[in-house]
Amino acid sequence: MLAWLVRSGGQGEPITCVLDGEGSRKLSPAQINNAFREYYMQLYGKPSDLRTESFDEYLQQIPLPTLSAEDKEALGGPVSVEEVNEAIAQLAPGKTPGTDGLPMDFYKKYRSLLAPQLTEMCAEVRRQGELPQTLREAVVVPLPKTKDREARVTEFRPLSMLNSDFKILSKIMAARLLPHMTKLVHTDQNGFIPARSTSLNLRRVFSVLHMPRALRPPAGVLLAVDFEKAFDSIRWDYLRKVMLKMGLGEEWVKWVDLLYASPLVRDKTGKSISSAYPIYRGTRQGCPLSPMLFALAIEPLAAQLRREGVSKGIIWGPAEHIVSLYANDILLYLRDGAGGVGWALGILEEFGSLSGLRLNRRKTFVFPVLAGCARPESCPADVNWAPQTFKYLGIQIFHELSDLRDGNLGRTLRSLRTSVEFWRSLKLSIMARVALSKMVMLPRLLYYFANLLHGSES
Repeated sequence: MLAWLVRSGGQGEPITCVLDGEGSRKLSPAQINNAFREYYMQLYGKPSDLRTESFDEYLQQIPLPTLSAEDKEALGGPVSVEEVNEAIAQLAPGKTPGTDGLPMDFYKKYRSLLAPQLTEMCAEVRRQGELPQTLREAVVVPLPKTKDREARVTEFRPLSMLNSDFKILSKIMAARLLPHMTKLVHTDQNGFIPARSTSLNLRRVFSVLHMPRALRPPAGVLLAVDFEKAFDSIRWDYLRKVMLKMGLGEEWVKWVDLLYASPLVRDKTGKSISSAYPIYRGTRQGCPLSPMLFALAIEPLAAQLRREGVSKGIIWGPAEHIVSLYANDILLYLRDGAGGVGWALGILEEFGSLSGLRLNRRKTFVFPVLAGCARPESCPADVNWAPQTFKYLGIQIFHELSDLRDGNLGRTLRSLRTSVEFWRSLKLSIMARVALSKMVMLPRLLYYFANLLHGSES
């Protein structure tokens, strides 16, 4: 509630105006709700038909790790009451419930009574091959990403409220998959993988950009890739093929099929709730399993870049750097920007045509390894050339170490001062102010100290 109060300017104002997909202004509650419904129906709509062989042909040429038969069997087995109890214990309380109105606190309080019933439910839905409608339903609340009073529907982040029993089943599957993620996903990917973090990606950038100048490739560039609405766009048929290719097994895939079969969504804006509509793509936001599914889905792209990028990456020390990922934040290291950018974009477009992801060239940046380099003539006009700085994982990247601190810590402190001035106008108790400082100020400063200072000195 405190975070919501601060974000909303202390007044809790509802959305009073949006621009729909065509830029038309919508003002009434019904119009606003319908604008979001139409946009999300298009975003999550049925992908175009592709031959099954297209996925097989693409994945056949890419070397991917596979699980052992023993691991495969453990992944796909029936749900036990111990797993249900553990999932309920691990899921966070105090979250807004889904359409059934039952929060996780309810399941925690009556866990001893509900765990056996939920275990039987899991066995029954596995036999039936379909979840009950209540488990398939979700409410989506659009949250603004900008302070613009007339923001487009595309500039809102969909917050999905799933029912707690769905989250419990999803958490069980996530707990099964988690120990195997380091076997399936290369160390180039640091998102949603145990013992990996953004600091690994950032230290890698600093190491390459600040190696001795004589060793830096004169035409080298970093390519920061943006996929539009990546988590919302993944094709389920493609994801299914990837999981089978990695040896997760048919029984495991059946569990995932259950979680992703015929989901229904209602959009909530203010007091308006839309009618339900089906979604056909994307990882389900708020689902504990979804981040790991996305990491699996994007791994073939990273594997293809590593395989075909030999001799195209930037060499520093004993290693050739070609790709670094944190979930859908992708950074490519290219020795020759003139030829490398076009090569990389071709691979990204091919991957997108099969996976469902859409490359957003307007938000894709090319950054020269050496300051003062001119834009290569072969660099596509619809890709941004960032000669001085670009933002990566929340950190502003510069050529010189001396610019890093003021360009990041300085900006952070100035932003926090502005926030503190605004907070003074809110009627908050001393404990609320302390909570606000711990919730907003401390994480931003800790992220800087953990990722930038240590990384820039390594």
